Amino acid sequence: MVVFDPEYLLLALILIVPGFIAAFIGVTLGVVEQRISNAKWVIVSLVSSLVILSGFLRIAQLLGDSITSPESVVYVFFTPEFQITRILILLALSVTLGLIYAAVLARNFHVWLRGLIWMGTDRKRNPWQPWEGTMKDAHLVQVITQDDELVAGELAEYSRAGRDRQLVLRDVAWFKDNQDNPQNPESKEVKEVFFDDEIKQVSILMTENGAEKMAAETDQKEEDDNGGSEAVERRNEE
Repeated sequence: MVVFDPEYLLLALILIVPGFIAAFIGVTLGVVEQRISNAKWVIVSLVSSLVILSGFLRIAQLLGDSITSPESVVYVFFTPEFQITRILILLALSVTLGLIYAAVLARNFHVWLRGLIWMGTDRKRNPWQPWEGTMKDAHLVQVITQDDELVAGELAEYSRAGRDRQLVLRDVAWFKDNQDNPQNPESKEVKEVFFDDEIKQVSILMTENGAEKMAAETDQKEEDDNGGSEAVERRNEE
């Protein structure tokens, strides 16, 4: 049968494999821990292959290759002999697109774009609710353990949606150790790991934006205090 012709099998590999390479690199380097369905894998890979192949064919034409039909794509790699440079170009385009995917995922550009699209609506949705959606911008976290012990600390790591809840807190303060100072407990420069069966309740005491705002206000206050002290010193010298 014609579908088993080596030429057509090679053409199918050229059309499909680059997209899978790009998608795999993006998911791996972008640390996507959620399970991706087979349907999404196929769609992303095929779209990626289309983008990669479009760029490759354009480069091939600039290099003098004549491409007049889908079948002629195969001959680009074997005319007049095996062209390793063409393979490297195709691979480089696949890796480049994969790195772009990884950068988009790592920097949450897709989340920003989703928020831009949903801006102005009265609906609040997050595909990772309720666990990852609330932890994504958390800074200071309070945990009530199954033993009803209270602990607070800065969020260092958290498990992704669809997995058992796990938290890693740094600069941890156990309230049981600070009975004399419950309002401002002293923290220890350690990291504590809390597993799912240890967590009873989690509260977000401060978000990343709140922490940045507090740090800015503290810096401004210190500058004002230093400016006032310098002015008093100058007046005293005068």
